[in-house]
Amino acid sequence: MRFARCLAALLYFVVIISRADSFIGVGVSQVDHNIADFNHATGSEIYLGHRWLPWVGVSTNFTQFGIAQYNDLRDEGQALGASINFYVPLGDRWEAYGFAGIQRWRIQLSSKDYGMLDKDKGEDGYFGAGLHYSLTPHWRLGMRYSTYLTEVESSLNTESEEDQAINLLTGYLELHLD
Repeated sequence: MRFARCLAALLYFVVIISRADSFIGVGVSQVDHNIADFNHATGSEIYLGHRWLPWVGVSTNFTQFGIAQYNDLRDEGQALGASINFYVPLGDRWEAYGFAGIQRWRIQLSSKDYGMLDKDKGEDGYFGAGLHYSLTPHWRLGMRYSTYLTEVESSLNTESEEDQAINLLTGYLELHLD
């Protein structure tokens, strides 16, 4: 049911993207999968959104968590999410913001020698905060920190469920369509 709401939000954003106060962005992330001994991965994100008021808006995003590795093991995943965003101006060109939302995620653990070892998917929350700078009235450059919560049911773990937070530090470029 939650995934259907995310898809409905995505379709809604496609319809409103041509209206004023809409935006689209792309970013590159340093991703921490929070698994002991695994390296940090390089991920990516594409998102679009709309502001109803100067201080509140919504957005939807597709996030690629990248591939974290340890020896022969690889942990990778992606998420589709929708969030509500709150903005605070910090002068003429700077703006801070926070966001919280729901995401549909998929994660898999594999080995170069043995192939797929484990996979899981689900719906959980995500949240974060960021800061961006307006280069022009249409272009923004920014950084944000996000935490994606996942409740992984691993067949490799003796516990039935394990909470895993995937943390992203993302640099992005955003285009405002008005």
